[in-house]
Amino acid sequence: MASNLNYGIKTAATTALGDHTVPDTTNNGIQIIDASGMQQEFTADLQNQMKNWPQSSYTLDSFQVYGESDRGSSPPMGFTQPIPGASVYIKMNFNLAINSGFIPMPKNWTIPLYVMVSTNSYESATGAWNLAR
Repeated sequence: MASNLNYGIKTAATTALGDHTVPDTTNNGIQIIDASGMQQEFTADLQNQMKNWPQSSYTLDSFQVYGESDRGSSPPMGFTQPIPGASVYIKMNFNLAINSGFIPMPKNWTIPLYVMVSTNSYESATGAWNLAR
């Protein structure tokens, strides 16, 4: 289930990123032109993709937007690689309610999901970002 949400997050963020960017000739990449519009589109797209899920099953914790000038900067918490340039870093919580029955255990679990979405791709074998230029 968390994998389905992770896929939905990536798809919605990629769509929103593509719709809210323009070329950034100064920094040789792209520039995000409307961060709040991007977040609104991301939320709407994600809700559409996850329409069969109860709205309470996931919550947006943070939505951080980075530009080309941030490329190579220190990563945000939960991410191990440098910032790839124009991108969005999303932290969401997957909220899971468990009917414990006779076994005493917590009934509600929250699993944090950290997702970095960029037009650039990360090649784990080489440890480098492939820049989409």
